[in-house]
Amino acid sequence: MEFKDTIMGKITKGAIISWGENDENGNWFTPTEEQAEQMLSEGGLTLGEKVIDYSSSDKATNDKTYGSEVAAINGLVELISKSNKEMTPEERQALTEQIKTEIYTQGELSPEMQEKIKKSFERLGTNASMIEVLKTIHDNWVKTNPNNFLKPNRNKERQFVPLQLLDWKEVESDLLFLKPIIEGAGITIDDKSLRERFEISQLTYMIDHNIVSHENLVKYLQGGSRSYEALEGLETKFGGSIDELLQNPEVAEKMAQQIEGRVKIQSPEELAKTIDESEIETLDEVLWIQTVEYGAFDKEKLPVLNGPISRREILLSKLTGKPYRKEVFTGVIDYRHEKYENVVRDPRDSEWDAADAYERRIKEERQARITSKDIAEADKENALTKTEVGGIRKLINKIKEFFKGKGEK
Repeated sequence: MEFKDTIMGKITKGAIISWGENDENGNWFTPTEEQAEQMLSEGGLTLGEKVIDYSSSDKATNDKTYGSEVAAINGLVELISKSNKEMTPEERQALTEQIKTEIYTQGELSPEMQEKIKKSFERLGTNASMIEVLKTIHDNWVKTNPNNFLKPNRNKERQFVPLQLLDWKEVESDLLFLKPIIEGAGITIDDKSLRERFEISQLTYMIDHNIVSHENLVKYLQGGSRSYEALEGLETKFGGSIDELLQNPEVAEKMAQQIEGRVKIQSPEELAKTIDESEIETLDEVLWIQTVEYGAFDKEKLPVLNGPISRREILLSKLTGKPYRKEVFTGVIDYRHEKYENVVRDPRDSEWDAADAYERRIKEERQARITSKDIAEADKENALTKTEVGGIRKLINKIKEFFKGKGEK
């Protein structure tokens, strides 16, 4: 396998196109796609008397490392550990080193590692898992780079915020290092749907934290580690505790202006319009049907079949303060309201589909129940002996066997 086709080769290509290189005169330039391909081929790219050679894994990882692929690996290991809570710190470290070894020396992930990564992605789904890893990468960067806060001439205090307060272009930069690893595990990443998932999480974060004006944003930032936990205990050599620095109105104001230069802060009315008019299909995902599938709550408390709730409606409900019936929200984790607002609306097609699916499920479950009448019929056909009737365990097993395909599993 040529280096350009390995995971590290794809990481390197993305990085050199995105970040650029110095030419023979020391001037920064952005390589073209063809130049990047040449850099990754035998002989590298000749710039005057300077040769930049990325043509082997050894040269790329020893002479031209970025470090960011390690951050991506650490974020991935964090996700894997969350799906396997029994992992010890030693096992996590061993897993980190194993992924590094496979990427740097073999150029690809082993089948066993691919399966481990795929399994960890099943818990949240592909896009949500990617956002989770990107969040971990960013949080870890914040924790390890406090001296970049208020660094002279840098003017990037805006980076010391949760992932959801960054713009997509900045979030996307970490994908250069994460995406080739995940795709190397056989997981397909759709850039469009991933960006849409990020935009939904960004809207949700703004609503949940009441960031609906410049003043609200400044107030949020002054909360420091109370607003963003990763800031807790961080000290910068340019002024001390970041928590204390953010109490300075000038620092928080400067930071807010930097954020608003890249991320639009919308009023409640603007947010409502954005959510209502958005064509992101996953906003119409019906959430309470999912909670039924995973048994997250008592099925007896489910609402009458006229109100499956979409993500779009949950966001609008929280934003406007006019929620749907409380009993509907009992099936949606973290979205419970005490008030009642009876709003007549026309259900979307996705909601009717979800309601139909749920109705079919309940009907099948009812048909599958074994009743006293079923037992009597079985006894009448001599399917049960007197000895078996006298033994509860044997009786249950015999009933299950007799009604196999109809009874409970």
